[in-house]
Amino acid sequence: MVLNCFRARFSLFASFALTSLLTVACSGGGGSGGVILSGVAATGAALPGATVTSKCSQGSTETSLTDANGNYSLISSGVLPCLIRAQSGSTVLHSVATGSGTTASANISPLTEAVVN
Repeated sequence: MVLNCFRARFSLFASFALTSLLTVACSGGGGSGGVILSGVAATGAALPGATVTSKCSQGSTETSLTDANGNYSLISSGVLPCLIRAQSGSTVLHSVATGSGTTASANISPLTEAVVN
């Protein structure tokens, strides 16, 4: 009887410990996260091959290139908000990605440039 009680308590403790460890592992632990940013860089027409750079709060600077349709996607080690810059030749545009999740969509255009500046 005592052995069965011990086994039940040990199983309960082990389940709790495992759940706690998995929760910390999946949430990133110390609050540092990462965010997937995506959107379109355009001036009315797409900006293919533009260099897109992001600088997120508490993170490093990340860079990506747009595809033929101006689409970009990159993963930042930081958290939102993020300042995003697209450059294609002499055209330089900025945008801001905000929110509270791990993904954000932010288009980059002359309109977002006017808002940021």
